[in-house]
Amino acid sequence: MTTTTTSRPIINPITAAIDDLVARRQKWEANELRTSNQVLYGILADCYKLYFALKGDRTAQKALTKALADAGIPNRSNTPLATKVIKSVFGEQRRRAYTYSVVLRAAIKQNISVAQLADWIEQKGGVEEIRLTAKTGISTAEQFRADIEAGDELVENSPSVTVLPQMAETPTEACVVLLVGVVTGDGKTEIKRFVYNESLVNQVLALIGKDSRQQADASAAASNSDDAQAAVSDAIGSVAQNDDQRKAA
Repeated sequence: MTTTTTSRPIINPITAAIDDLVARRQKWEANELRTSNQVLYGILADCYKLYFALKGDRTAQKALTKALADAGIPNRSNTPLATKVIKSVFGEQRRRAYTYSVVLRAAIKQNISVAQLADWIEQKGGVEEIRLTAKTGISTAEQFRADIEAGDELVENSPSVTVLPQMAETPTEACVVLLVGVVTGDGKTEIKRFVYNESLVNQVLALIGKDSRQQADASAAASNSDDAQAAVSDAIGSVAQNDDQRKAA
């Protein structure tokens, strides 16, 4: 008499743990994360509405600039209005302010209405996806503007080399200026002139932003290259190991 035994697969505890985590992640994405994102998109839609309310009102724009200065939140005369609105709501958080500003400016460029904004952000895959894809197909003028803003943020967040006392040439409002100096033979730097020409300032800020962008791109490319090389090395090692095992067999 032959007895037939039904074998049951042994559940891999690691696989079971991963499956559980995947289920929890899917639930989080469908509930908590989605709800959180929808609240954020609603706030951004209201920021977008405020932007349009301020767009044609120079008096209100000046009041906003002053309010930001009074709150100690860095902003310049050439800071985009959308960025000022975002900073007024989210405060001095450089990365978030930049990302949300990119979202609003991308929406402006595509003529998205205030009522459509929240759905548009969700359809585009969220704020980070919009930030990343906003760089593709960007015009020279738009890239220049983005580099200026990035350079301005970098300058604002860099530690001060020195602080000069107020002088007759010092501008009366917060702004970026160029200082013309001479390095003497003994290694000292003598400041000779203040230069506040918006076109020249923007060119320098754009160079700073461009340099930072190119360094980030080079770093990302090097990281991708290292990952690819590691994958190739792993693959070669795996093939060699399998070959050794076949020979041993």
